[in-house]
Amino acid sequence: MKATYSLSHSLIAAAHPSTIDLIINFGADNETDNQITRRPLNLSLVIDRSGSMAGKSLLKCLLQTGVSLINLESAVNFNFPKTC
Repeated sequence: MKATYSLSHSLIAAAHPSTIDLIINFGADNETDNQITRRPLNLSLVIDRSGSMAGKSLLKCLLQTGVSLINLESAVNFNFPKTC
């Protein structure tokens, strides 16, 4: 397995607090590892729709969920449980 990383900012201020994101990507070491057939993944998503998630929080959650689903491989089986 090969791992690469990057930071959200190229410079970090020494005397000022700030938030820096560390992005880690994992991949196969060589091309033969990419050709291994993977078993399908069964994925269930549960999204909190309670009062504390109303408004912008819920919208951000739904948008990020959509982005995540688009980026998944085709061998993923989705399960959207009914809400209670």
